[in-house]
Amino acid sequence: MEEKDYYKILNVKKDATPDEIKKAYRALAKKYHPDLNKENKKEAEKKFKEISEAYEILIDPEKRKLYDTYGYEGVSQQFGQGGFTWKDFSHAGDVFDILNEFFGSSRFGNSSFFDGFFNGGFQTSTQKGFSRERLKGKDIKINLKLTLEEMFLGTTKSLKYTRYEICKACNGKGGTNLTICPDCKGTGERRYRKQSIFGTMIQVSTCPTCGGTGKIVENKCKECFGEGVVKVEHTVKINIPAGVYDNSYMVLQGEGNAGKNGGNYGDLIVIFRQIPHEKFTREENDLKTEIFIKYPVAVLGGEVDIDLLDNKKIKLKIPPGTESGQVFILKGKGFTDPNNKTHGDLLVKVNVQIPKNVNQVAKNLLKELEKYI
Repeated sequence: MEEKDYYKILNVKKDATPDEIKKAYRALAKKYHPDLNKENKKEAEKKFKEISEAYEILIDPEKRKLYDTYGYEGVSQQFGQGGFTWKDFSHAGDVFDILNEFFGSSRFGNSSFFDGFFNGGFQTSTQKGFSRERLKGKDIKINLKLTLEEMFLGTTKSLKYTRYEICKACNGKGGTNLTICPDCKGTGERRYRKQSIFGTMIQVSTCPTCGGTGKIVENKCKECFGEGVVKVEHTVKINIPAGVYDNSYMVLQGEGNAGKNGGNYGDLIVIFRQIPHEKFTREENDLKTEIFIKYPVAVLGGEVDIDLLDNKKIKLKIPPGTESGQVFILKGKGFTDPNNKTHGDLLVKVNVQIPKNVNQVAKNLLKELEKYI
């Protein structure tokens, strides 16, 4: 799989703020705008698309977090099999602002690349004389509770949930006898002229009469009532790698709600929630636990068995004279980092167990021991 360094593409540091990312993108967008690079327009279009892909990932907090954790592989599923296309770009308004500022209102509206960019960005198609806006389905978010053992070892889960799918009765058309919308003339859009300091601006909005479909359904489907989608129960299997942490998440592309009018399915976002553990706590990739040892072991030393999350045991050597509260570090026995595959540590706090009920024999022995301490 092709690896891409989005920070390098935008020439920003990995701790760059959203403002710094936007500033870098604005500068590069102006530099590589194809209308300003007519002698090398194809290369400019390629570069403009590349920086826009990087901007799409880094300006979005969730996508950026996914990229920082899992690299390009973690976000590649956001796009189709062919990789990033303008249909995946969700920040058209930012490009509006950049180009309008740079070119001015009159040049901005007539840019040839501008027309091609947004024709590729909005998912539209023409069928039977009218335009149908393909709306991507909404994403679905699910909280998935995991035990600390499941997070430590990795696991596979089957998730059952309800989502909207394309109606089989009407094949997503919403019914029969489709006619062109009289208000938008089949475009699915309404355009409004607005005066601003930049001059006359054209605002485009979805036609309220047809909901952006460009059509009117005369005979609505009895199954979906003209919506083209129906609610069904859906099951998906998810492979959870070792090392995931509380409040981290995975994105399953295309497992969300169906889009209307043949639009793409949304995504399923699975957010992991850790179930509290009775013995262990977690701090990043380190594990912490406490054990109790008897007084003679603390004084004389010895070995104790430590239970691990993978159902194995490890022996911990207790040196003579161990004090209560002392912490021992078992290297590499913590969580595996899913990003760089390094291992955290296991921190074991030792508590010396003081007996409450002591018989006379034990008391006499302790008094005798006191002479030598």
